[in-house]
Amino acid sequence: MNRKRLRLLLPILAVVIIAAAGCNKSRIDILKDKVKKSPDSVAAHNDLAYALSEIGKYEEALAEYNKSLELRPGDFLASMNKGKVLFDMQRFEESLEVFLPLVEANSDRSDLFSNIAMCYHNMKKYPEAMKYYRRSLELSKTNQPAKDGFNLLLQDLKAAGIDPNSLMGGQPAPQQPEGTEQPAPSK
Repeated sequence: MNRKRLRLLLPILAVVIIAAAGCNKSRIDILKDKVKKSPDSVAAHNDLAYALSEIGKYEEALAEYNKSLELRPGDFLASMNKGKVLFDMQRFEESLEVFLPLVEANSDRSDLFSNIAMCYHNMKKYPEAMKYYRRSLELSKTNQPAKDGFNLLLQDLKAAGIDPNSLMGGQPAPQQPEGTEQPAPSK
């Protein structure tokens, strides 16, 4: 009985394997095709850039985000993701050059403020990091990357012998739950 079922399933399995082999395009190839078909699509460039950044092809991702920003200057999603790629490349000053101009038009975005804070934190510009972590947490007490980053900032200040209150203009520094890792910028 098992041989009979196997004989029935083998041809079906062979068809599935052959079909899958013919459709063996990677996600990146599919997205590149999408960009070729729609070169003026901001979404197509953003999707490709995001996929490239996920596999560590940061320079290619930056080129696609730049194309998105040429097509739609000031696009928030492309800008945020470009800033994150620069952060991942440890190009913190360039990341700030992308994030800071977004503040005026997006002053309600906790994720933006935490991304800025993380750049300053990594640059060891602690007063600026403190300011932006606090603003992020004022906007959203549930922003976990901001909570974790702020906690790490407090630990870094303690290790450096700096009183957090000295960075707060006399206001006491808020206490956050302990975190263990420096978070990556929000997307």
